[in-house]
Amino acid sequence: MISKKMKTKIICLIDKSGSMDHLKNDSIGGFNSFLKEQKEIDGICFMDIVLFDTDFKTLVSNMNIMEVEGLTKQNYKPNGGTSLLDCVGDTINKEIDRLSENPNNRFDKTLFLILTDGESNSDRNYSKEKIKLMIEEMEEQFKWNFIFLGANQDSFTSSSGIGISAGKSMNWSADSDGISVAYASISKATKLYRTSNQENYENIFKDSEDL
Repeated sequence: MISKKMKTKIICLIDKSGSMDHLKNDSIGGFNSFLKEQKEIDGICFMDIVLFDTDFKTLVSNMNIMEVEGLTKQNYKPNGGTSLLDCVGDTINKEIDRLSENPNNRFDKTLFLILTDGESNSDRNYSKEKIKLMIEEMEEQFKWNFIFLGANQDSFTSSSGIGISAGKSMNWSADSDGISVAYASISKATKLYRTSNQENYENIFKDSEDL
C-alpha cells in the first residue's frame, strides 16, 4: 500500500455530446458513484473534470477530491458533437503549464481518464498523430498513465491510434448497464493505481478485476 502522503492527480475527460443524452441520468449516477468510492480511499488526491462536446469546459480544476461535488442535471447536459482530440490536447497543455508555474506542486502519480461513446468529429486544433506524440511524451517523461473507455467503436483501435495501449482500454455498451459497468471498472482501476507503489500497469482493467 502507498503512503497516505502520496499525492495523486485524477484528470477525467467525460463525453457529453448529444449521443449521450439517453444516458444522461446513468452518466451522472455512474460518475458520482465513482467519485464517492474514490473519496473513501486513503491518500491525498486532486481532480480535474473536463466535459466535452463540440467544445469543452473545465468543470473542476485541480481541486481536492474531498471538495468535489460531481455531476448534476445542471452541469451535465449532453449536446453537440465530439471534440475529443482538442479536449485531450488542451487539457494536457493546461496541466503542464500549471506544473511549470509551480514545480513544487507536482504529483507523485497522474491518471488521465477518457470516457466517450463515439469517434472524435469536431476537432479544430489537434490531430490523432499530434495527440499520440503528446501522450507518449507524458507517459515517458512524467510517468502519467492514460486509460480509455469507448462505446460504439473498437476502443483498442481508437486508443492505440492516440498512443494508449490495449491493456489500458475497454469497450462499453452504450446503455444503462454498460455505462454502470464502465464506471465500476474505472473506479477499480483507479483504486489499484492509487493504492499501489507500481507506476505503470499494462493491463490495468484485468489487474483490478478482483478489487
